[in-house]
Order: sequence, then C-alpha cells, then structure tokens
Amino acid sequence: MISAVSTQISPTRRRWVRTAVVVVSLVVAAVGSVLLATHHRGERATTRGVTATLHTPALPEFAVATPTSLWVSTRGRDIPNESSWGRLVQINVGTGTVARTVQLPGQTSNLVRYRNRVIADAGVYQAGYNAPGELLAVDWQTGRVLAHRREQRGTGPMAVGGGRLWVVVEKPAAVLELSPNTLAPMAPTLALSTGRMFGLAWGGGYLWASAADDGDVLRIDPATRTITRFHVGGFPIGIVLAGGSVWVIDNANATVLRLNPSTLREVGPPVHTPSGGAFYLGATDGYVFIANEADGTITRIDDRTGTITGAPIRIAPASHNSDASAAYAIAPAGSAIWATSPSTHTVSRIQAHP
Repeated sequence: MISAVSTQISPTRRRWVRTAVVVVSLVVAAVGSVLLATHHRGERATTRGVTATLHTPALPEFAVATPTSLWVSTRGRDIPNESSWGRLVQINVGTGTVARTVQLPGQTSNLVRYRNRVIADAGVYQAGYNAPGELLAVDWQTGRVLAHRREQRGTGPMAVGGGRLWVVVEKPAAVLELSPNTLAPMAPTLALSTGRMFGLAWGGGYLWASAADDGDVLRIDPATRTITRFHVGGFPIGIVLAGGSVWVIDNANATVLRLNPSTLREVGPPVHTPSGGAFYLGATDGYVFIANEADGTITRIDDRTGTITGAPIRIAPASHNSDASAAYAIAPAGSAIWATSPSTHTVSRIQAHP
C-alpha cells in the first residue's frame, strides 16, 4: 500500500482499499520444508505450513473466514471504471467450490464478520479521500443482503466489538458507531484526527486506531468516548491486539511495534519486516502475522515473546508491481490464517503454528 520510505498513499494504491469479491478453484499446496530464495539480504523463505491455495480470476484483496467457509474480495485491473465493479463470493474451503456470489455497487475498503453476516464497505472510487460509499451487511450462509447504509463521506477501516460496528470515515478522520444488524447510528460521530486513519481494531474492551499522518496510536474508551493518544512516530497503519499487547505496523521504518495497552509504551525492540511495505496484519492462536507486500511472504511473530518465529512464509514470488501486491491482507480462521496475493490471483491458507 505504501512503500517502506513513503508517507503518502497514491490514488492507484488507494484503489486497493476499495475492492470486491470472486473466487474459483482450490488447489492443494505442497506441504513441506521446501525453501525458496527471497531477494532480501540472502534470507530464505519456506512454503512449510501453506496447506491450500485458492485461485481467483481477478485480484483478491480482503477476506473473512471461519474454519470451513471463506468470503473473499477482488478488484478488476486495467478495465474502464474498474472501481464500479465488485462482487462478494463465498467459497467452501473443503471443496474449493463457489457457493454463492453477491454483486456490489462498487469496490470495498474492507470486510468484517459479525456473527452470521459479512459486512462490506463498497463504493465507487473518486480522486481524493471523501468519496461516498455504501455499507452492506450480507447473510453469511445465503448471501442475502440484510441491510445497507449510504455514506456521504468515504469510509475506511472497520472493526467489530462491544456489540458495535465501528467504521472510520475520512478525511478528516472520525469513527461511526453503528448497529451491526441494521447499520443504523448508535451514537454521534466521534472525531479522531485531522489526518488519515489506516488501522482500526477492537480488543481488551477498547477501540484502537492508528493515525498515520500524526504518527499516533489512539486508545478509545467506548463507554466514555475518551481518546488517549501516544506518539510512536513514523507512519503507523495496520493495528491489532494480541497476547496482551497492541501491535502496529510502522510502514515508514518497515517495523512492527509492540505496545503495552495500559501505558501505550513500547515493549521490547521493534520487529523488522522485509522492505517494500506492509499494510495489514492479523492475529490468531498465539501468533501475529504480517503480509509483506513486495516480498510476497508472511512474517509470523510469537505474541508472547515478540520475536519472529520460523522463516518467512512464501505465498507468491516477490513483485514490485505498484498495482498488485505480492502479499496483501490477513484473515484469521481459528488455527489458521488466509493471506491474499493480488499479483498471483491467489488466496493461501497457512497453519498458525510452525
């Protein structure tokens, strides 16, 4: 999404954050200790732990999953008005078959799951960061649209927690507190920052956000609506709570920071990731996973020790194509994760434990 040294997001890359969904077939990946050379300082990556790969006819970006079912989003490439093309497709991970498809009014900026529904933020991309969008809640099993909400401002990351759907609107950044059932407002909009927010997560009874332009991490108390800010510097984007710590990607310095959720102070040294950018991370089963965009690998971090566990996990060849990352987003699924690769039109399942 952003290069390792950049503090700007180009319109082309911004289109990545407005995506939609299609998946076709399942190919069982080779499981073993096959080692593949990467392009970073002689490091080596492995395909060990990659247990399946879904091939897609378009560029997959976002996903939400259970151990037996998967919804994925894709976007078109090099087609007129690509931002108006979008679909949600449900895949049976046991058979690799497409169960159902849902047409969307545009591309999506993210997907989240709430109980029996997948919620997508869809809209037509426009220059700038205030394009209107539409939230849709889709039944997880049937694909039926259960609710929708038209937005007057462009929306960004989403999170679910405390019985609420939290949605960032930008720019300037604010957070909406919505019913995940009806998508209706449950409280007034809460202003967050004059800049942009690229990360949002729920954990430990708080809402966590990363204010990229300000270099801040925000802790939001949903009961009092008070905001505590901590300046981490750099360009903080993806954020998640795992193992009693807050983990945030600093894309400007190609590192992952670990913070104490009470003091918001850094715990231990930063974890270094391959150069070329990382935007999304996810956590499950005792580990934090980071998608390394240009490198085409997934970094696994032990959420107790804060150290990298095992070699980087390769899901695609390294690529510096600015229009399609080699590795993009993470979707936790119990004892595994799904990782998307727009450059190869694949979605890979990786077992959490090495």
